[in-house]
Amino acid sequence: MRNLKSIVALLLALAMAFSLVACNKEPDETTLGDTTTGETPVEPGVQVETFEGDFTWKDSVSTLATNWNPHTYETADDRYPLDYIVSGLYSFIFNDELNPVEGKDPYSGYVVVPEMAAKLPVDVTEDIKANYPQFNIPADATSGYAYVIDLNPDAKWQDGTPINADTYVYSMQKLLDSKLINYRATDYVDGDLAIAGGKAYSLSGRTVKAINSNDGETSTYAWASLVKAADGTYTTADGTKIY
Repeated sequence: MRNLKSIVALLLALAMAFSLVACNKEPDETTLGDTTTGETPVEPGVQVETFEGDFTWKDSVSTLATNWNPHTYETADDRYPLDYIVSGLYSFIFNDELNPVEGKDPYSGYVVVPEMAAKLPVDVTEDIKANYPQFNIPADATSGYAYVIDLNPDAKWQDGTPINADTYVYSMQKLLDSKLINYRATDYVDGDLAIAGGKAYSLSGRTVKAINSNDGETSTYAWASLVKAADGTYTTADGTKIY
């Protein structure tokens, strides 16, 4: 099980003990809990139940998962078991009638509760922008691009080996490795979870054969050197369309 989980990224390697840069824009209206030290911070008024002892979850599915690798699974059936064997940095408690948040109407937000993280993230956009220009944070951005997240010091594998920042870094490196061509790599190179430099890293060393529209010749191109147009086609750095 450890070998399986060690490739998981615990599903968010962009949140390490170090400062990491995300490609998200300004944060949405997610409700964050109190960031004071001490007990795990949660939204005031939220009752978070805790249980002691060993429990067994029994369930049934119409189609059994055939791929439990979180880096390569492709279907919802394969994704389903991961919800029960993977822990994220945070849990999100939806504000509904069963889990009300004091002072808020039902269905108006949710609460973030640390799990593999030790506490809520600290926005360090200004510091990273000033000291690490290679991340290309927009000049007018003041928040929402870089965070520091302390990891849960009690997180360990079954054999007692600590889960630390190196665990997350290794897992994300494997997920985005251009030689492995993992199906789930796209989750972190485009879209809301894209991380700075993730796309260039995942495409580094990969090539594709395509026809040059100018001379009709088939040539080999480095993926990282191609530019994707708005219509989904690709061009070379000088604007030559290939197909």
